[in-house]
Amino acid sequence: MSDWTYVVGETSYNQDFQILNQETNDPIPLSGTVTMFITSSDFVTTFPSSGNGVTMTITTNDDDIQVARLGVISTNMPQSTGIFLAQIKLESTQTFKTFLLNLRVVRSITN
Repeated sequence: MSDWTYVVGETSYNQDFQILNQETNDPIPLSGTVTMFITSSDFVTTFPSSGNGVTMTITTNDDDIQVARLGVISTNMPQSTGIFLAQIKLESTQTFKTFLLNLRVVRSITN
């Protein structure tokens, strides 16, 4: 089972991630810089191709929950089906944390 599923070709929408403490399952207060890195499962290809990742926005969603928001555009996402590794890096003054997600990329099913 994947933590996140992306459909090939989807673009121009926001994907929110609530960052939880892995030991307590409590939300981690977000500050500083949050970045998303995506890598192929063989660690050869990165998305975006620069390897620098994509800066995420720290915001509050409609449910009043603090989230890291990724602006999804197709150029920053894998466009072939498969399993990828997504990494969220949180950097603030005295905090450096990394969170890993399994990203499943599926093809679009249209009529």
